[in-house]
Amino acid sequence: MSCHVPWILAESMGFRGVDNLSENPNTLGAGPIVPDQPARARAWTVYAQKALALPFLVGLHHFTWVDEPAGGRGGPNCPPIGTGKSCGEDSNYGIVSVDGKPYDDLQRAMSNILSRATELHRGTGRQCSLDTARFHTEPGRLQVLSEPGSSQGLPRAQQCLTAASDGVVSVEPCVTGSAAQSWQNIVVGGVVGHRLRNEETRGCLNTPLGNLHSHALNALGNCSTPTDWLWPPAWEHDKDCSLMQYCGYPSNWTTMHNVCKYDQSCAEVGGGSADVRACNASSSQRFAFIAAH
Repeated sequence: MSCHVPWILAESMGFRGVDNLSENPNTLGAGPIVPDQPARARAWTVYAQKALALPFLVGLHHFTWVDEPAGGRGGPNCPPIGTGKSCGEDSNYGIVSVDGKPYDDLQRAMSNILSRATELHRGTGRQCSLDTARFHTEPGRLQVLSEPGSSQGLPRAQQCLTAASDGVVSVEPCVTGSAAQSWQNIVVGGVVGHRLRNEETRGCLNTPLGNLHSHALNALGNCSTPTDWLWPPAWEHDKDCSLMQYCGYPSNWTTMHNVCKYDQSCAEVGGGSADVRACNASSSQRFAFIAAH
């Protein structure tokens, strides 16, 4: 008896640090650029633990072992490497520098995550401990968590993500049975696979992408099968209790103000508003998924 199970091996992944040991300018090459090596280690950690939690993923491929040469790794129509006149990709992708010096922060992050790869892949402890509804299969309210250490980190009883009729998402008092506060994952296929739909607006949670400066969340995104990167992202919510975007990005992302950079952007609340910011593990980015009814 044969069993056909869809699976995927994650393509090459990596993050580039402005501050690096090889003096890489990072002018050519794909993937997000972060300011330094601690930030690079954090980005790698977030990506890897989220990817390994996907049940259909069977492996990750980090690109690459050693940094590319600062003058470029060569390529079509490039002079030979070592002549001082090379060209091509010149980015800080390495686990070690061009001189073989280790990136300690990144190596520690890799050791930590890969030692727990089986646990992450099996979903051990994957769900936020304060959830009372299953994020991927049941409707629920996204309830803001209190400051760490305050009331044992229990949810604040009167703070939930709420969608207005015009789609604007804000933080309002939680109301049992409120359609405006009820969210559910739906399967749509395509690049990202899922959308988070609001029961009141029937639109999906997203932030405008492209040449815009607004990071405000709204619930009017198209919930149909995605055809390009401008459509709403998937959202991940698991052990760290964050609500994180999970998406790709366009080839011209470096010229855009608003881009969903893989899974490095999280929902954040403050002053009654809700938007998307760089993930930082703060209490303003932590939610409990509570049964809607």
